[in-house]
Amino acid sequence: MQQRSTFNKREKLKSRKRIELLFKQGKSFSVFPYRVYFLVRPLEETSAARDSARGSGNGQTGDAGANGGVEGAVEGMALATGVAVGGGVDAAEVTGMSDALESGALADEIAAGASGAAGEKLAAGVVQAGFGAGSRYFKKAVDRNRIKRLGREAYRLQKAPLVRQLTEKQLRMDVFFIYTGKELPAYQLVSEKIAVALQKLLKETA
Repeated sequence: MQQRSTFNKREKLKSRKRIELLFKQGKSFSVFPYRVYFLVRPLEETSAARDSARGSGNGQTGDAGANGGVEGAVEGMALATGVAVGGGVDAAEVTGMSDALESGALADEIAAGASGAAGEKLAAGVVQAGFGAGSRYFKKAVDRNRIKRLGREAYRLQKAPLVRQLTEKQLRMDVFFIYTGKELPAYQLVSEKIAVALQKLLKETA
């Protein structure tokens, strides 16, 4: 039976702590008009980290809170980690990532083992992805949201080889795709560029 292509909430990168770690310790590359940040770790290491977080007693994993604190936290993270200078993305572009941050303990969601297809659980266990589009060139939220939707759809349909490879190697990956172009893209362009980025990620974990 063919595995469904999904991109559910357990596969979305939302944890503030995880995103901070991604920008501080991860690697990056460009596939214009995308800048891709990724961090690969052993699956056992992340499982231990989840257990530690749950054992802290307060039920929080350091995810971003609601309201205005989210944007400030992301912008500060970008400046502190040198993304604005070294990554070719300015603070306004990175601030667009704040749309991806939501309150809640995502690690606990994964550990809870919510019901679903086996393929969904597998993807949630090894890779979480986020998408951002900056407000520098896209002032309207509707435009930024459209760009992110196109990216998520292209990723959803093409992620399976990466999920399989990470599973075989007992690795997990956090990855963030930031759209840095100045024009609203067509889906075909987004699909082609996400495909190239996924191939690069496959090589990085080969």
